Amino acid sequence: MDLSGIHFMMPTPFNDDGSVDEDSIASLIECSLNAGCTGVVCLGIMGEAVRLSDEERRRVVQRVTREAAGRLTVTVGTTAPGMELAVRQSVEAQQLGADAVMAAPPPVTKQNLETVFAYFHGIAASTDIDLVVQDHPVESGVFMPPVFIQRLSEQIENVHWLKLEERPTPSKVTAVKQLTEGKLGIFGGLGGVFLLEELARGACGTMT
Repeated sequence: MDLSGIHFMMPTPFNDDGSVDEDSIASLIECSLNAGCTGVVCLGIMGEAVRLSDEERRRVVQRVTREAAGRLTVTVGTTAPGMELAVRQSVEAQQLGADAVMAAPPPVTKQNLETVFAYFHGIAASTDIDLVVQDHPVESGVFMPPVFIQRLSEQIENVHWLKLEERPTPSKVTAVKQLTEGKLGIFGGLGGVFLLEELARGACGTMT
């Protein structure tokens, strides 16, 4: 699956009573197509995934994959506090038709990259679709140095993509590209603030 390009980080639409507004998901997909996006990402930070029940998550993914089928790639956010939950959500996303899943490290109080590696390995081993590693330390509290990202790329088969959001992103794009010899596709984020610089450094697109 080639995910290169521009991906819309979808918000989850809600009704006034707090329930998920599933019909508006169709409008968001059309908006993405009209804007020239190549894919959408649902249930990320922008999608307020932590506010949704398991059933609501399932219905969102079902509607997004149905509306986007054959027109946009669908990446589903499956970040979770622990590996078991992340695995369960990733397996469900694949079963519902997602093209890829995206996960950030689980929030931790003490840096432990071996635990982070096991977390990503567990997600990847449970699915047959690509895993986008989200590098967003402001949110997760986990700092992944370029050499660790190289290890993920080399030792975990489904890791072909990185969403890089550690400032300053341009210099880290260059460092990761050099270590992975260009084999890892790198997306920017952060509202597109560094988009042009990231593309100049070799990024394959953005998820924002």
